[in-house]
Amino acid sequence: MIREKCGLCKLNLDIDDKYADSDSNICEKCQLSIFQVLDILDIYISEDVPPKWVMNVVKEFAWIYQKNPRTMGYFNTVLEVVEEFLFESVPRLSIVEIKELAASAVPDNKILKLLTESMVIEVDDGYVYPGILVKKLQQIRWEGYTLSSRQLESKFLELHGIITIAITRSMIKNQEQIPRQVLSLFTLLSNQIMLSCDDEIEPIISSYSFDGTVNIFLQGRQCQKMKRQLAGLADGHTKIIDDIDENGELHLKESTIVYLNEMRIRWRERERDRIRI
Repeated sequence: MIREKCGLCKLNLDIDDKYADSDSNICEKCQLSIFQVLDILDIYISEDVPPKWVMNVVKEFAWIYQKNPRTMGYFNTVLEVVEEFLFESVPRLSIVEIKELAASAVPDNKILKLLTESMVIEVDDGYVYPGILVKKLQQIRWEGYTLSSRQLESKFLELHGIITIAITRSMIKNQEQIPRQVLSLFTLLSNQIMLSCDDEIEPIISSYSFDGTVNIFLQGRQCQKMKRQLAGLADGHTKIIDDIDENGELHLKESTIVYLNEMRIRWRERERDRIRI
């Protein structure tokens, strides 16, 4: 039996395993994680109104890259164009007028390409126009909702969440770096799907499963910081989970369980070549 390592998680990969993607050397669990990233983006692009089960989980990823020096340029640019389109009501922006592009170490074309793919903006002949997601924010704003309203708060979280997932796709596709934080969460979700097999999705992630899964991408202190984030200790809002009990087990939100059920169905129905980045 030939033993190689998965291209993402670096764990041993059995090439003759019926689930292994021997062309790209990606294990099944990582395949499922990549599938989730791609499928969420597909749904956003193809659906005028993405289903609630996707929207709810997208929001749970909104916090991850916002303060990362390598990804702040994307978020700062998003904030600038949203401010201009939402509060100043400008119809378009010249690319050269966008200050955050000039301030970022990330190349302009790379930021603009990713924000276009994320449906935040549209670019044409040197100008930036509102994309689908910004238009949705504008629509809610025009309906009279204040910035503190739940409706706008929800849309801002969706915006940041879809940018986070789009950046993850870009990192994997271009092999710039392994997006460890996001992949650790998607792998945690993938593991829960695979453990459930044909049964109902298990609503509790054991401390053993959490440590064994998250430690694939995050080590020691990083793993503990991830658990604190999920518990809401950093900002008062739990992510993916409702609670952590005295045994260290993570109790999933009902919306997370619904997402896992839907994603399991889609994973089984789609052809395996859909996971290609």
